[in-house]
Amino acid sequence: MKNTFIALAFDFLNPWCWVGEKRLRQAMATTGVILPVDYQACRSHPAAQVGMDYRTYRENRFGSQAKAHEEALSLAAAQFGISLDFSRITTMPDTERALRLMRWQRDRGQCTQTLFEGIYHALFCEGKDISDPASLVALLPQDTEERHLAMNFLRSEDGVKALVEAERETSAWCGRLTPAIQSGDTVISGAQPSAILATLLKPPRSQHLVAP
Repeated sequence: MKNTFIALAFDFLNPWCWVGEKRLRQAMATTGVILPVDYQACRSHPAAQVGMDYRTYRENRFGSQAKAHEEALSLAAAQFGISLDFSRITTMPDTERALRLMRWQRDRGQCTQTLFEGIYHALFCEGKDISDPASLVALLPQDTEERHLAMNFLRSEDGVKALVEAERETSAWCGRLTPAIQSGDTVISGAQPSAILATLLKPPRSQHLVAP
């Protein structure tokens, strides 16, 4: 059966998901197989880390490899013209509102690609607090009514339960590994090179590839 969309499991606290999305777009351009991307949230960081000093978080998670990890990320992102600046991030944000805004935009029939990139850029390039409704609403088109509706939505609890349920469904196929990309029965985990992602667009058979 011909695939009609690509599912991307992501976590806004993992910039490799941004790189993975860019590589997926690159693979689409190379193969000429252009499919809609369904951005599916899958938070993999404990809630207890929200508000933690960002440097402390990086050191706790990656230890002596923290700097090397950031350098590898920066190099991968630079290939797409993205300049990451981890030094501007002060604390670990709560991504719930950002994820709910993505779903709100999708449910309204709006393209979520620009918002997806905008949120990652706000956090990892500008060090903005993506927990803040005002910071998120500023990423939307300059339509006063839409921004007003979005602000009211973010200040409410609307969509919280739906987000949790959706994440549960996403984790069932991605195993809480992000980024992960699914097309039909094929799943590729990790921010794989575009050449590998190209096989996802035209897969010979079902498979599950995991990054080393």
